Order: sequence, then C-alpha cells, then structure tokens
Amino acid sequence: MASKDYVPRNDNEFTTWLDNFSKKLPTYATPLGITAAQVTQVQTNLTDVGQKIKDVLSGKKTLQSLVEQKDAAIADTKKYIRDMVVVMKRNGAYTPAIGSDLGVVAPASTAPADTDSAAVEFSATVLPNKVRLDWVKGAFDGVVVQSKRGSETAFTTLDKDTVSPYDDARPNLVHDAPETRVYRMRYLIGDDEVGVWSNEVKTVCVI
Repeated sequence: MASKDYVPRNDNEFTTWLDNFSKKLPTYATPLGITAAQVTQVQTNLTDVGQKIKDVLSGKKTLQSLVEQKDAAIADTKKYIRDMVVVMKRNGAYTPAIGSDLGVVAPASTAPADTDSAAVEFSATVLPNKVRLDWVKGAFDGVVVQSKRGSETAFTTLDKDTVSPYDDARPNLVHDAPETRVYRMRYLIGDDEVGVWSNEVKTVCVI
C-alpha cells in the first residue's frame, strides 16, 4: 500500500509546510549536501508561491466584482427599456409592425405540442464564488434543479427556479479542493414536473 504524500495538496497547508521547510533547511543543508544556491531557490519558490496565491485571491475578487457590475448594468438596462416600451405601446402611433421591427414583441410559444418530450437546455459557468446555470425558459413556468457532487452517486434536488440564471453558491465539501459537480434540470408547469430530464452538465469548481 502506497504511503501518504508528505507534501500537502491544499494551497494554504502547502504554503505553511513550505514556510517551515524553507526556514529549517539551512540547519541541515551542509550535512545533507544541500548547496547554498539550493537553499536560496527554495526560499525564492516560497516567495513566488505566496505571491501567486495572493494574485489568485485578488483575481477572484476582481472577477466577482466585474460579474456583479455586469449583472447590475444588464438589470438596470432591461428595466429602463421595458419601462420605455410600456410608454411606447400606449402611444397611438405604435403599431405591431413597429414593435416587430424593434424586437419588442414576445415570440410565439416554443413549448412542444407534447410536453412529455420537452428537455431543458442549459449551460454552466464557474465563477469565483458560485456556479451559474443559464437555462432556456421557453413557454414553461420554471425548472427544478438537481445536482450531485464529489463522491455522491445520486442526484439531490437543489431548488425550483422561475427566472434564469440559477446560482449554486454552496461551498465545496472539502475546502480549497477542486470539486466535480454534475447538474440536470427538468421543466415545470406550475408545480408539476413535465418533460424529461435534461442532458447532464459537469463542472469542476473551487468555492
């Protein structure tokens, strides 16, 4: 049976381990045949690893902030345009042709004649603090979202959602360790599940 690796896999634990190794290595360097250049290289690596981890954490915060700003800008723009369109449609000069040309007429129902065959189309995007699931609503009322992660073998229901996207902000089962998550969805009419389960979408995240 293989022995456990002495080098930690977790970033924070590895940094602590490397710091201890770097500080104590000079004490044993000469009797163990370790050169001064090698000791210096380990110390350089410690500094580099620490900086890279800081860069990643900073990048995550920056990306999260940018995503939130983008979402807010989109939400504000949609509300502004919707309010404008309401006023436009009340104007006597408005016609369906104008509405169609501007793209402010809702498309015809996309629900299949046989709802038993309907399947949700969705995609997953891994963000710094969540996994975002963008799904196509069509003419249905919403979706039920299921997931399994890590070593789980069975799907569990996360929630019902009526407005895309759905955000899964659960922290990883093991802190700072990459986690595989598999998602699937099924349409809802009212509170009733209809259609078939979607194709499964897999992600790997660290939350």
